[in-house]
Amino acid sequence: QTPTTINPDLVGEVRMILAQVDAELGRGSGQFQIQTRSGTNQFHGGVVWDAQNSALDANSWSANQTGATPLWRNQPEMTARLGGPIVKNKTFFFGLFDKEWALIRESYTASVLTPCAQRGIYRYFDDWGPTYGGGVLNNPPTWSQPTSQFPFKSTPWVDAAGNPRTDLGPIRYASVFGQLPANLPAANADCSNIAALVTGAARDPFRTRKDPTGYVDTLFKYMPPVNNWDIGDGLNVAGHRWIRHRDGGQNLFAAGEPANRKQWNVKIDHIFNEKHKISGAWMFEKQYASDAFMTWPNTWEGKDYDQPQVLSVNFVSTLSPTPVNEARFGMSRSGTNEFAPLYNPAYHDEIFKLFPKNSSGLQFPAFLGYGQANFQTDQIVGTRGFAPLQLLDDSTPRKTWGDTVSLTVGKHAFRFGGEYRHASSKSTVSSTGTAINPCASNFINGGFAGHPVNPVAYGGTTPSSPVTGVVGTPGIVGIPNLTTSLPIGGSIQGMENLMTFLSGSLCGLLQYRFINKPSQAGVAWNDPSTDPYKIRDFHTNEIGSFFKDDWKFSNKLTLNLGLRWDYYGPPYEKNGLAATLKDGGAGLFGISGRGFNGWMTPGARAPLSELIFVGPNTPNPGLRPYPRDLNNFGPAVGFAWNPSSNTVVRGGYQLQFIGGGNTGGSNFSTIETNLGQPPGSEFPALFQGDSNTPYLDLTSITSNKIPYPIAPPVLPVQQIPITSRTASINAYDPNYLNPSIQTLTLSITRNLTNKFTLDSRYIGTLTRKNYSTLPINAPNFLTNGLKQAFDAARAGQNSALLDQMFNGINIAGPGFGPVGTTVNGVPQTGALHLRNAPNLRANLANGNYSALATSLATLNYNGTYPGNQGLPFVPFSVNGSVLRFNGFPENFILTNPQFGSATLYTNAGHSNYHSLQVLGTLRDTAGFNLQTSYTWSKNLGVDTLSGGAFTDPRKHTVAEQPDSRRPNVRLVRSAGRTWQAFGR
Repeated sequence: QTPTTINPDLVGEVRMILAQVDAELGRGSGQFQIQTRSGTNQFHGGVVWDAQNSALDANSWSANQTGATPLWRNQPEMTARLGGPIVKNKTFFFGLFDKEWALIRESYTASVLTPCAQRGIYRYFDDWGPTYGGGVLNNPPTWSQPTSQFPFKSTPWVDAAGNPRTDLGPIRYASVFGQLPANLPAANADCSNIAALVTGAARDPFRTRKDPTGYVDTLFKYMPPVNNWDIGDGLNVAGHRWIRHRDGGQNLFAAGEPANRKQWNVKIDHIFNEKHKISGAWMFEKQYASDAFMTWPNTWEGKDYDQPQVLSVNFVSTLSPTPVNEARFGMSRSGTNEFAPLYNPAYHDEIFKLFPKNSSGLQFPAFLGYGQANFQTDQIVGTRGFAPLQLLDDSTPRKTWGDTVSLTVGKHAFRFGGEYRHASSKSTVSSTGTAINPCASNFINGGFAGHPVNPVAYGGTTPSSPVTGVVGTPGIVGIPNLTTSLPIGGSIQGMENLMTFLSGSLCGLLQYRFINKPSQAGVAWNDPSTDPYKIRDFHTNEIGSFFKDDWKFSNKLTLNLGLRWDYYGPPYEKNGLAATLKDGGAGLFGISGRGFNGWMTPGARAPLSELIFVGPNTPNPGLRPYPRDLNNFGPAVGFAWNPSSNTVVRGGYQLQFIGGGNTGGSNFSTIETNLGQPPGSEFPALFQGDSNTPYLDLTSITSNKIPYPIAPPVLPVQQIPITSRTASINAYDPNYLNPSIQTLTLSITRNLTNKFTLDSRYIGTLTRKNYSTLPINAPNFLTNGLKQAFDAARAGQNSALLDQMFNGINIAGPGFGPVGTTVNGVPQTGALHLRNAPNLRANLANGNYSALATSLATLNYNGTYPGNQGLPFVPFSVNGSVLRFNGFPENFILTNPQFGSATLYTNAGHSNYHSLQVLGTLRDTAGFNLQTSYTWSKNLGVDTLSGGAFTDPRKHTVAEQPDSRRPNVRLVRSAGRTWQAFGR
């Protein structure tokens, strides 16, 4: 895949090589070569304008039936090219400029507070909850919309025009900051006269007033007015629908929606003399598009920038009548810059001056709100759904140096050469790129992965300061939540959400911490003032060489003989941050052993898995993530035989080795995931108050109550305990190899008559030791007796194994007692508890034994369940206490209980592809031409990297494939007739 866009006017020649048998061509079973245009002794050029817009777009049939029109867009493209001589017969040029505009206009509905809610007045109907879902309703709310009776009565409170219902009784008014008198005057449009009547003590001892820092008022300055009631409850939260303009869409790595693009192409050809000539081409492209789209009008959005370029230089020398030398250099650079609004250079200072700051001047980005009063996605900084807001700077250059010599001696045409390739990728990021939910479990679905320099403040409540004073308000409904500080649903949650938002209440502050040096492991996290961004800089080296001979053996037989050697070096991190396990992939098995002999066999036979850094600039410079593979020698043998004047037979065989894939080469994303992000190397540090500061709000920032930097509770890259079972780890097989591809070709072309030709062609591609993954921590229920126990429990029977596993523990909850006792005359058995445990019974009933076993591996008992009060306390971050209590081995279910997921990258994949095509061509017979063909193909194999999964992880030769592997049979016919025009 080229990093730049290939314009048709740039292409001079396209060559597709499929199933090649040529030692010069390696690194895969096919190649796609594009030769760009060159200048000549004459000037030639052209200008092309391509207009694409919604006015010219066709509409779908269903949209025509409903009267819907296509979304507005305007995407014109202009191309200009010119080629000609700089010095005639000596120096030539070709240039091309291409520009594309991507202008998009779309309707967007953002969440906003109504004028009354902005003044702290919550409006509701007695004993009714609103039916909102946080998004556009399937049907605009109308008074006739059905109501829900469970868990409390709920119905739309307004109609599609925002008119309050009249059949639910009068609208009730409540202030989130205090009490209102019984007899209220008629409310004005913004309820300011009602808000002025608040008397008495505040409802909540912490949330007593509107945010005094002024940040909430700042949000109100940018918050647009209500003009839509498709979202929210209509009385307190509603929508603002507006037409949003943007420059294209999010184009991370220049993929996806259209982007604004400029491209420059220059090619120079120069002939020094009869023996030497040089050619150079340069392609440079700039793309930019909107990202983290603006949600409120006149606020801020993010940008994506992509600036790929390609440079190639060829120098050809004819040293004598027979030897020819060709030297090559190539460079391909791709680079993506993703600037979320907080990092957009054009807006950064303008946005940050709005945020609250401490006495040192450090600003804290604040995202307030909760539930239906949540503006996490509808605030002054844009977003795209709930995607995390981050900075991503990626630079991925690839450089190639090569030389090829051609030499003709008698009947032999020799050609040999070599190539060295160096690829690297440096990523600079401000966060994990993963959504983090730092607050209560029912906080908004998504989040912000934190800022490395400026801690991010999240609206909500800390564990020590739940909202009080709302429950018990006359007419308010909702369900109390026993696990979080806020209730679930209803007008209770709506009113408490409004209180937390207006008061500037915070659930915590999050700061992204990481390491950038291996010496920091176990010692200290980064210093935000001097080391603000996480950097990973991975490199790989590759070498390819070949020798081949085109031998004219006789007038009827030509042989092509060759040998190729390829080397794909293991990746390394420039700063020494490539981490793997001690003993490599063998260490992935943890306490079970150092190989497959202990896989899915309970019992400790080896020490815990231990993380180490390998490669240059590490304590282990001589180690690599996997061994170097130095024996990638592949022969290539081809022939062309003319047994008779009307028959040609061609065929060949080649063995070649490939890199890249899911391990190295150009796939730096996988490399960084596997090697550059070991467990414990990054941490979203969260501060949620302490014994001295149980409550947090925006004034906690301005009064310097927030520690800086926020310290994680652990040091980086620590030994992972056997009781963790949450982290993920990937490692490479100690015998990791480069996959091989064997290509077989055979074709027979025969002229049956002077007008009919029959052409038969066969291609076979056999892949061996292909990249694949094995889930070492696949839950074991097959060899430890759990399957039989699950079968018995599912059939309503008892199991001695489950009785032993759950003995003395109540996992089923209220109404049950510890296994081994009797409650209300019912013996408590392990199978009985498994059938009734709320978090287990569904997987048991559905026969999902894999998920059921996974749950048991990490299952902790609940100390509040009847009979569990005397059980040992389970510390935070410890899992698997149920298995541990009754003495079951730590690896009874998970091979390596230190991790939740343990993936081995290995070479268990293979595939066999065979295809046959028979083509018949009849030329100009009585004015007719006819061509007919028959094709057949079949592909069978095992592949886990493209979506397939092993049906039984113990059997690596059987896998469920994501696509159909049935033979593909086609019969194609085409015919035509040619008429000779009258006269001459």
